[in-house]
Amino acid sequence: PFYSDHSFEHCAMADWHSVSNKSKRNEIRSCIFESRSPTSTSTQNPLPFRSRRSPFLCRNGCVSSSQPLASSIGLQILREKNGNATDAAIATAAALAVLEPCSTGLGGDMFALRYDSSSKKVEAVNGSGRSPSNLTIDALSEEEVNGGEFTFSPHAVTVPGAALGWEDMFRKYGSGNVSFEEVLEPAAKLAEEGFPVTQITSHNWNNGMRLIKKWIHPGDGDDSVVPMSIDGEAPKPGHIFKNMEMA
Repeated sequence: PFYSDHSFEHCAMADWHSVSNKSKRNEIRSCIFESRSPTSTSTQNPLPFRSRRSPFLCRNGCVSSSQPLASSIGLQILREKNGNATDAAIATAAALAVLEPCSTGLGGDMFALRYDSSSKKVEAVNGSGRSPSNLTIDALSEEEVNGGEFTFSPHAVTVPGAALGWEDMFRKYGSGNVSFEEVLEPAAKLAEEGFPVTQITSHNWNNGMRLIKKWIHPGDGDDSVVPMSIDGEAPKPGHIFKNMEMA
């Protein structure tokens, strides 16, 4: 007998690798799907969702992000600095700009939704960057930049909106218990002292290195001048990466 659909799935997967018959594999696949299905009437699966991770619950605030170090910094602002959700969100976003530069950064944009429990209203902050004032259609036409080339050209870079968006959020919604410098200091410390690069970040970082190297010319020097790299290459999982210029 199977006492949970976890044990069922593990046993089924063991059978999967030992079975070469296609119809038998389809039968196992069907059983696994049925055990996972949120509409299944099986008493083995009373949960109304497919995930096998319970949603986390908290009484005094929580922080969620793609990087545990960034989330811990947000919690630090809440617990140790008596900050509010806005303070923690900015600190977390700043940390993500250091920890996951292949996804976000100071040179990008920011957007936020803030819920006020007293008024029960949601307010939005649009920190999107604007195109340069001198970048006109005529200017692009003169350089004969087509759509495909534009995407990866210097002309595609907007005036960064993230940093000012953070500052606007802090001024309007911050707790007042912590300074802007204190909110950003943990991220600066990460950049200065270094941090271990996670596996998925390393993978995505490596995929983007060709776009960085595109602008490095042979006469510019050795590999050490390639930005966001360790000896000209993306950091491997577990490598400690420092970003002194950003700090």
